Amino acid sequence: MKLTKYILLITVSLLISCKNDNKEISENSSMKPEMSENKGVNVNPIEHGALVLESDDDIIYIDPTAGEGAFKNQKEPTLVLITDIHGDHLSIKTLESLSLEESIIVGPKAVTDKIPSTICKTIVTINNNDSYKHNNINIKAIPMYNLREEALKFHPKGRGNGYVLSTDNERIYIYFRRHRRHS
Repeated sequence: MKLTKYILLITVSLLISCKNDNKEISENSSMKPEMSENKGVNVNPIEHGALVLESDDDIIYIDPTAGEGAFKNQKEPTLVLITDIHGDHLSIKTLESLSLEESIIVGPKAVTDKIPSTICKTIVTINNNDSYKHNNINIKAIPMYNLREEALKFHPKGRGNGYVLSTDNERIYIYFRRHRRHS
């Protein structure tokens, strides 16, 4: 039941507003992320679609955007998952500001093609329906795309990934699909 609540919490919070604000959070930001605690996973929303999942073994950044200050008080990631190429999912500037030398970045080909090799030693491409195993986490890439006719151009089918993260006792569903506008 707790897992279902977390999945619902993550899905609702990520679907509420997905727009490209192109703003950064300063190091002195008054925004204080709230921690949601589960037996094995803490969910820490950063801003917009960016969040950090923290377990005993891994720190996973999802769509790290919002600039260096947004992640100042976070542990260094072991894994970074990026869903799409828009600035509210992929920020090269934010990635460059993070310490990713020992991390693994995972994303669809459209994303990994845009990431300079100087940012991270290990960049893994997984496209829709591909899987990747990281430590005890099975990662399944699922299609992420818009359904509304007027929004199809922002997330065409086959380009972006949602992710299902599975461990022995938990499953976390990460999916972004609604955008109000893009620049």
